[in-house]
Parts: sequence; C-alpha cells; structure tokens
Amino acid sequence: MLIDVRGRRPDPATVQDRRTVRPSAGLFTPRRAQVVFALLSWPELLEAPVRALAAAAKVSLGQAQSTLKLLDEQGFLDRRSRRLMRREILTERWADAFATGLGPKTLVQQLHGDPGHLSLAGHGVVYVSGEQAAPWIKNPETATRYVEGLSPEMIFGNRWWTDETPNIMVHTTFWVPRALKIHHPRPSRLLPRRS
Repeated sequence: MLIDVRGRRPDPATVQDRRTVRPSAGLFTPRRAQVVFALLSWPELLEAPVRALAAAAKVSLGQAQSTLKLLDEQGFLDRRSRRLMRREILTERWADAFATGLGPKTLVQQLHGDPGHLSLAGHGVVYVSGEQAAPWIKNPETATRYVEGLSPEMIFGNRWWTDETPNIMVHTTFWVPRALKIHHPRPSRLLPRRS
C-alpha cells in the first residue's frame, strides 16, 4: 500500500464530520501516531505484551498504554478480540495527521540530488518511501528514505547538496522491526519496501 501525504488537503465534504470527531486529534500526536503505525503494520502486536508494542514504536510504555486506551475509547480497538476495528478510517486519519505531525518530526534533512542514482550500500537498513516505492511511477522526481542515522558519508557519496531545491527527503525511522518477535522484515502496510 502506498500512502502519499504531500500537499494533502482534506476533502471539504468530510471536514464537518472530522470536526464532530475532534477527540481523535489527540490520537495522532507524533508519539501516538508511532504506536498507531506499529499496530497498522503489525496487528499481531495486539497479542503481544504492551512492552513489545512500545519497543516496536520507539515510545514509552505509558505512551503505548495511553494510545491503546484512546483507540478503545474511539472505537478503533476491540480489546476482547484484540483486533483493530475500522482499519481503513484509522489508516486515513493516520495519513492525514502524518503531514503535520509525525512527518515533520522525523524529517532529518532535505537535500538535492539525483533520485534515480542513490548509492546506499553500507549505510545500514534504508527504507524506500514516496514516489520510488510506487513501481508504476516512472522516472520519479523525488526520493524519500527512512534511515537509523544520516551520515556525512551517505550525503557526500551520493553528491547530495543543500543549495538547490530539495528533492531528497531523509527521515529517521520511527519503528524498530528487529525488536519484534515476528517474521515481517518491514512494515507491511505503510512503507512498501526497503533497499
């Protein structure tokens, strides 16, 4: 699944509905959005201890617990069956909130370079997102990457610059898949692939 949140504006027909459901805004603060992302990507975390959810989302135990409580209160979580409810609506609201919350918080650097020729070997796990994650987009004009850390070697080796219009966005990862005791090497729903 590809979710593109750049320049996204709400549909005027749904603005009134969102105003009536305003309490969910607290559900998508940056830290809580990390928990929601982890649950959307790995629903089996609902079967795991809350500590595993907190580790996967890179948040505190209390933050994970309060997010579960809000999900339950707002009808997105059935605690008895331990499953998410209304996943499509939850995903849509998460994507809407990403552009103004978690997205800017995780943005490490905006650079300019050739998005078609990126040399990322030797820089740890790098996740591909944005236009390049959608195989049907030919000749993508931008590149979005999620990394554990941005090194000068990565910047210089790819000839990325800061003095032109940015087309390379580098974010820090806000999840830890290796902390999970599951067999998914990457988030399954929101970040399509890694390079």
